Amino acid sequence: ATATTTLAGGLAIETSGFVYDYTSNNVGIGTASPATKLEVAGGGITTVGVTTTDKIAPGSNNALDLGIFGNAWNNLFASGTLYASSTILNPGTVGSPAFSFNNDSDTGIYSSAAGLVQFTSNGLSVFRMDSNYNYTNRTILAQSSNVYNLGSYGFAFKNLFASSTSFLNYVSSTMLEVGNGGLCVDDDGSCNATTTGRISA
Repeated sequence: ATATTTLAGGLAIETSGFVYDYTSNNVGIGTASPATKLEVAGGGITTVGVTTTDKIAPGSNNALDLGIFGNAWNNLFASGTLYASSTILNPGTVGSPAFSFNNDSDTGIYSSAAGLVQFTSNGLSVFRMDSNYNYTNRTILAQSSNVYNLGSYGFAFKNLFASSTSFLNYVSSTMLEVGNGGLCVDDDGSCNATTTGRISA
């Protein structure tokens, strides 16, 4: 059997428990003056599935959460822009970074320890930074030869350290040190104060 109940005016249960405002066609739960089509005040909504063709907005700015810690939504999909004043992610791993890309889940950004930011590509750590120094785990290559600079005039790196060979076409410096105490040319790499060919002030 079916039944139909028609009310001439609005409906209010326990003043603000459940309210239908016939002047605006808004429904309120926990409020006597719903400002939107459905307004829930003083609590949350638990649902298995929600479908909407309009905006879902909180009643005021920075007052409500979408999900809670320990009972979060699974995935968030947005075809437009995601605006957030801050974002907190799980640290992730080198093979499954916290920030990754669609169809490329092992490329992105992760953190293996506090104060450390790391970049991964195809599951391999390629660059990492901490609060004191910058470290790289791979070779840094310019896109093409003799086009790009490492630093610039007035914004130069302080020291450049190389444990192997440095290949240079041209050097311009107010002070150049190679070896111990000056610039020298020899055949055994000793470069000390008695080396023949040593040049110093």
